[in-house]
Amino acid sequence: MQAVRLLKELGYQQVVHLEGGMEAWRQAGFEVEAGPRPERAKPVAPKVRSASDLLESLGSRTVAELARIWLIMVVATAVVYWLLGAMTGNGLVQDGQPVGVTWRGLGEALYFSGVTATSVGYGDVLPQGLSRVVSLAEAVAELLIFGGIVSKMVSRRQDRLIEDINRNSFEERLGRVRTNLHFILTELQSVSTGLAEERMRVRLESIAAVFVGEVRTIHDLLYGSLQEPEELVLGTILDSLAAAMQEMAGLTESLCPCPASLHVRLESISALCSEICGECVPRQYEKVLHEKLDTVQALGVRLAQR
Repeated sequence: MQAVRLLKELGYQQVVHLEGGMEAWRQAGFEVEAGPRPERAKPVAPKVRSASDLLESLGSRTVAELARIWLIMVVATAVVYWLLGAMTGNGLVQDGQPVGVTWRGLGEALYFSGVTATSVGYGDVLPQGLSRVVSLAEAVAELLIFGGIVSKMVSRRQDRLIEDINRNSFEERLGRVRTNLHFILTELQSVSTGLAEERMRVRLESIAAVFVGEVRTIHDLLYGSLQEPEELVLGTILDSLAAAMQEMAGLTESLCPCPASLHVRLESISALCSEICGECVPRQYEKVLHEKLDTVQALGVRLAQR
């Protein structure tokens, strides 16, 4: 019955299921339709790879793969030289005499192929006839592959240097954040002794401006950095941040009224800290760090209430 359904889908109308098949249909006197035949899928010609495609394919391979291809080509072309000498007599020549079709001759062909691949060209073994075309093609192909190997090795070295530079820069950034937080905490503690003076309030606003920048840096470390700080280092930074925020909250609560410019700084700090909590940060840390992140968020809420 499945065959009947398929035939109807192809456009045949007079379709009946008979146990005897087409022979029983003809014997019954039914007309045989010449319905439309399904079009055959046209064979797809194999896609011809261009020279640029081949170069891109070589560029995607590892150094080990390129070296293996290079060695295979050296051996393969050596066998070609050797066979050309045996079949056509237009193989390799050494000291004016054709290289023999012997194991020693195969060794000479390997030697010539290696010399050609490295573009040394001592001249003690020379190609003749069709071997000249083969040697030219080998030189071009082998030099491209060898250039790819050198390029890969140089690129790998550059990648390592870039990683070292980024790691050193990241560590310097972490050290600068810790130093600045310590400076902010020290300044806040010194301001608390003379907060009633106008110059101390101006100084507090300057400290708050620096504080916003450091909180933004910590926020970027948690959300936008490709590198993750060690948990011990991050814990130290969070402790310093919490201590500075607690000191800032205590100072601003004693200010009445709070200057508008300082209030804007506090709102910026609070907005950044509202996104710092154990469940908000996309990375997974230990429970102790989660508690420290939650503490920072709670202190941010406290600043917002001011």
